[in-house]
Amino acid sequence: MRLLDAASDPLWLSRAEVTLQDLQSNIEEAKHKKGFLKLERCCRRAREDGFSYAWIDICYIDKTNSYKNAFICYAYLTDFRRGWTLQELIAPMIMEFYAEDWSILGTKSSLKSELVSITGINIDVLDRQDPTACNVADHMSWAASRTTTRLEDAAYCLLGIFDVNMPLIYGEGGKAFMRLQEAIMKANEDYSILA
Repeated sequence: MRLLDAASDPLWLSRAEVTLQDLQSNIEEAKHKKGFLKLERCCRRAREDGFSYAWIDICYIDKTNSYKNAFICYAYLTDFRRGWTLQELIAPMIMEFYAEDWSILGTKSSLKSELVSITGINIDVLDRQDPTACNVADHMSWAASRTTTRLEDAAYCLLGIFDVNMPLIYGEGGKAFMRLQEAIMKANEDYSILA
């Protein structure tokens, strides 16, 4: 089980969010942060669903542990148009969407037509078709209207979608996107990226 906090950018968290360091250093102080209630409710939801633990992206960011390995993903929504949420929407098999008060909005399956309309993601991909079956231009279109805090993150958040690797160099600005395009073309015979 994983909690996707669609409101937070994984690299640049607000002071209201609770980090792993907050929990390790002073849990009593962490309990007074606005984000603590979100953690508490996620853990309660996971326990009600029979899980022993929850992985929460704002507390622990481990890029080696993919969302596709999660049995279920709870998405706490306030803004689902951020760059980093794209792969998190595609990867999990089961996903439940929750409002700010933790009332359930629906599942990835029940909200499929709305998700297709909002994101432009192909319905087959939402149904767990391998996203690499779609062409590069489709992937880019899914990302086009998403926002990131840092310019470089517009490229970095797509590395998993394209299954490519490159060093993260914060401060490089738009060069990151050019490097991403080069990495995609080296790894892929699909040149729809040039269209």
